[in-house]
Amino acid sequence: AWEVRKRYDLPIGVNILRNDSEASLAVASTIGAKFIRVNVHIGCVVTDQGIIQGKAYQTIRYRMLLGSDVKIFADVNVKHGYPLYRVSLAQVSKDTYYRGRADALILTGPETGAEANIDDLRIVREALPDVPIFVGSGVNLDNVEAMLRYADGAIVGTFFKKDGIVNNPVDPTRVKKLMEIVRRIR
Repeated sequence: AWEVRKRYDLPIGVNILRNDSEASLAVASTIGAKFIRVNVHIGCVVTDQGIIQGKAYQTIRYRMLLGSDVKIFADVNVKHGYPLYRVSLAQVSKDTYYRGRADALILTGPETGAEANIDDLRIVREALPDVPIFVGSGVNLDNVEAMLRYADGAIVGTFFKKDGIVNNPVDPTRVKKLMEIVRRIR
């Protein structure tokens, strides 16, 4: 992470899987990263790795202890996870932002590389018109324009890989094509 931060003059984020917000904050604060991604910031989610419980209070408290200004980007109904209780998308988004004190929200599809639901983005944008919202999965050439009507940005991984396969290396041509669209619409 330190080498990436030194090499590129871009906002760098840290996400230590599966949900280690404190380690993410420690690394991000040390290397000068701008944000961390927390997959489960509030609530409880069933995953293939067991039940993951959000720990917003501990994360916020640890950030204060570090004296860090690293932002917390928190997933809302994270991919590869299923909430243990039913709450409307608008409400869980508000709770994540206001009660969990997240600095930005991330919406994803159901799995890595799967497109986020455009209606979900619209619902969250209407519920929280001034809150930074990011798409966290499934952005591609066909949907980036629609996604960025509601989202302030995107975390792109799978599309940037050769043939759109997550375990493949990054394909610079795919990166260039997507970024050309982003620059045109922004």
